[in-house]
Amino acid sequence: MKKYIFFAIFSISAAMLLCGCVTSKVHFTPPLPEQKPLVPEKTEVVGNVKGSNWGLFLFNSRYLPISSGNYRRPDTGDYHLFRNWIKPGYMREMLLNRAKKEGADHLQEVEIKQSSTGLFSLFIVWRRDIEGTAVAVKRTSDD
Repeated sequence: MKKYIFFAIFSISAAMLLCGCVTSKVHFTPPLPEQKPLVPEKTEVVGNVKGSNWGLFLFNSRYLPISSGNYRRPDTGDYHLFRNWIKPGYMREMLLNRAKKEGADHLQEVEIKQSSTGLFSLFIVWRRDIEGTAVAVKRTSDD
C-alpha cells in the first residue's frame, strides 16, 4: 500500500514539474524592406508574427491533455491543466491578438504546423507542438 501511495505522489510531482515547462510564445518582427501584402489593394504590411505553443498529452490523444500553454497569455509562462490549447484556431487567434497590438487588423499568409513526439517517455506522455507564422496587415484609407 505504501508503494502505491509513494508512486502516486511521485507521479503527481513529476507531472507538475513537467507542466511548469509548458509554454506559449509569440514574437513580432518588422516587415522586410520589399515585403508586399498578398492582396496589395488598400493594405500595407505591418510586420511578421511567429508563435508557438506546446503541451503534454497521454498516449498522443488530443482528448487526454495533461497541460498546455495558455494561448490567451503568451510569453508569461501561464499554462492550464487538463486543457487542450494546441489547436490551429487558438494559434491563429494568438497570432492575430499580437498583430493587433502592433496596429494590424488582419492576417495574411497564415501557416500552421503541428508535430508530436513521445519517445522521451516510452510513448505514454507525448509532447505536442504547434507553430504558426503570418503576415500582419492593416487596411489603408482611400484619403
